[in-house]
Amino acid sequence: MQTKWVVGAIVCFRLSLLGQTGGGITGRVTDASGSAIPNAAVTVTNTATNATRQAESTTEGLYTFTAVPPGIYNLKIEHTGFKAANAASVEVQVQQTVRLDFNLQVGQVSESVEVSASAALLQAENA
Repeated sequence: MQTKWVVGAIVCFRLSLLGQTGGGITGRVTDASGSAIPNAAVTVTNTATNATRQAESTTEGLYTFTAVPPGIYNLKIEHTGFKAANAASVEVQVQQTVRLDFNLQVGQVSESVEVSASAALLQAENA
């Protein structure tokens, strides 16, 4: 009887590992003084498919996108009273969490700041 439970647990564990093919994107949105910006609109767009996902930053300024399919993404952060910020060509790989922190500048919403990275990003979220 116990053997059936052990075999069943192993099968379930192995099946759950098969579904872990996505990555993640996380970060923090702050103002010029380093204070968190809650309720900032965060949009992630897959450059290959144009599929978009949206989220809002928490009261601590944190945002997270989980189960992100591997690919290249563009991020846009917007909040009333601040210039929009963009990050282009962010690569997400299998089981990788990319961390992108944004520092929004006070200004008109029509103005934007673009963040671009040519070097590999430091992955502090993964061992």
